[in-house]
Amino acid sequence: MADYLIKDALIVDGTGGKPFTGSVTLTGGRIDRIIKKNGRSGGAPRAKKTINASGLALSPGFIDIHSHCDWLLPDPNNAEVLAPLMLQGVTTVVTGQCGSSPAPVFRDNTGTLDFVSDVLCDNPISFDNPTLGSFFTALEKNGIAMNMAHFIGHGTLNLTMKGEAYRRRFTPAELVRMAASIDESFDSGAFGLSFGLGYPPGIFSGLEELEWFAGFAGRRKAVVSVHLKSLGAISPAYPFIPGGTPHNLMALREMVDVAKKSGAALQVSHLIFTGKPSWKTADAMIGAIEKESASGLDIAFDAFPYTAGNTAMVALIPSWFFKNFDRNIKSRLMIARFRAMWKIANMIMGFDVYGDTIVLKANYEPFEKYDGMTFSAIAAAEGITTFDAFLLLAEKTKAMTRVLIPGYYDNEGPDGIMTRVLNHPLCRFETDAIITRKGFQNPATYGNFPKILGGISRDMGLMPLEEAVRKMTGASASRLGIKKRGEIREGYYADLVLFDPQKINENPEPNKPALGIKHVFINGGHAVDSGRLDRKKTHGRVLRKNE
Repeated sequence: MADYLIKDALIVDGTGGKPFTGSVTLTGGRIDRIIKKNGRSGGAPRAKKTINASGLALSPGFIDIHSHCDWLLPDPNNAEVLAPLMLQGVTTVVTGQCGSSPAPVFRDNTGTLDFVSDVLCDNPISFDNPTLGSFFTALEKNGIAMNMAHFIGHGTLNLTMKGEAYRRRFTPAELVRMAASIDESFDSGAFGLSFGLGYPPGIFSGLEELEWFAGFAGRRKAVVSVHLKSLGAISPAYPFIPGGTPHNLMALREMVDVAKKSGAALQVSHLIFTGKPSWKTADAMIGAIEKESASGLDIAFDAFPYTAGNTAMVALIPSWFFKNFDRNIKSRLMIARFRAMWKIANMIMGFDVYGDTIVLKANYEPFEKYDGMTFSAIAAAEGITTFDAFLLLAEKTKAMTRVLIPGYYDNEGPDGIMTRVLNHPLCRFETDAIITRKGFQNPATYGNFPKILGGISRDMGLMPLEEAVRKMTGASASRLGIKKRGEIREGYYADLVLFDPQKINENPEPNKPALGIKHVFINGGHAVDSGRLDRKKTHGRVLRKNE
């Protein structure tokens, strides 16, 4: 007898094939049988529980290909804090992104990660399990709410080995230790390696260093994901030269060269275009990626369906200022230079980049009352300038205030850059959501995948339902080498979402669960039942590439 029978659903199987009506049985955490309506003969299968799915669509569980949940899964109550993801149908998170991961690390300088954890989680992270193998074992012992496929973070390895001296080159002895840690991580099941090049320490890493790290992924036939050094035509990462090559195109070309020399597959994280001048570079950026793909490079990218995204405010600070942050933050000359750059940036970008940025989590108690407000509004409340409000929070938190930056795309409509990116054959879907109990949340935390299925696929008609599902399930699993997930097939793990295709969408009310999600299964466990999440049980597993 099966554990569950999901009866008479519209099955969207994750392959991109035409949906069909049928029933599915689940036994022992796996998909046992798929019965097409008017297909196989014989009586209806028996099950301990039957779900009447008439009028509902059944798809594989959604894979968030770019997640920061590895900083939350060690939390004993991780099912509670990650509830918004499961309530929108996410069953697998791909973690260790943007160069930041709680493992692997070196115990030498774990204190340097305090500012990272201040941004990415509520509770302090223990680094008692510094190797990836021991970290995985600890997670399995404590229980995790969702499946996790993990990447090795270049940034945290750098910081915990070199400490505050992260701008210097590695010594030969350090490279020996680093190689051993990376090899152990891949042996333990890592799916790839990630770079975060838009902020320290990655922004200071030379191309030779990046090629050396990427070479490990190349030799393992794995993926390198990268937050590019610049996500806009103009950025603090490179000198501004009027009429010169757009910074985002420069950053892309650098990583394409790294991928070619290392042999690694390249996943460009969150392909966005920050600020009006950057919107004009969309054709060049997408065209460059298409050209490399056509020439044989294994390259793809991911994106989310919003024109704003979360990060730490350090992304808004020029590298020359942050390089000697503690000194520069007290230097009248350096502050004056930064202020001048601020004014120029606003003129060039076409909007108040800093003033319109929203503080999601101040990480500074006297300013917690301003969570959810723009820097302009905070400045008005404090009776100071926007620049001084920004600088004050930067000083108090060492630029680790979590913010939501606008202007990533021109609009969310059917003719906008955002939908063009999402609809591209090389695009996979991510949330990139930094989730905490305190503060305001990135809207992707609650509505990312339902918005694509509802607002973009159904309402705009920009991609068929089966293609939208494929990109967030089977295509993502195939991209990373996640086995026996991402498709509805007999023998595959029972990661499934049952939703109302006519109602699914993000909730118009902020910080509220998505609409239309009825049931979610993770490894056959009934995580969401009739729209209600059991926050006490954990059904997830640590996934390993070498299994």
